[in-house]
Amino acid sequence: MVANSVNDGDVFILDMNEKIYFWPGKDCNINEKMKSLEVCTNMRKSERHCAAEIYFPKESSEIDAEFWGHLGGKPAVINPATPDDSAEAGTDENAKYSLYKVSNETGKLQTTEITERPLRVDHLDTNDTFILELDKHIYIWIGK
Repeated sequence: MVANSVNDGDVFILDMNEKIYFWPGKDCNINEKMKSLEVCTNMRKSERHCAAEIYFPKESSEIDAEFWGHLGGKPAVINPATPDDSAEAGTDENAKYSLYKVSNETGKLQTTEITERPLRVDHLDTNDTFILELDKHIYIWIGK
């Protein structure tokens, strides 16, 4: 979670439990905005039982300062958007990918990379969430 990760081409959701921040980059498209707002609303309803509020940093300088404060401070320049087609297609069978397990089984939220290859369906656990990072896509699998 660092300010340098934010760019103008995507939407960012910062979940701080009671506060959920929704920050759309100036160059993101309407589909990204709508889906991200849907994710925020679902988090608020199902995960926080409506006890959290959704904040829009771009609408208030006070909320904007809070948002950037959680990320270590607002950068002098926000990273520009990167076109989706600028990354080379990952058709090579040796293409790099990563699978991460996100779990709170220890009582604290932890992310662990699954390094065993090849990946198998039995790596997935319905009690946890998994993130598969490919060249041009990121997939999130949420267990029951």
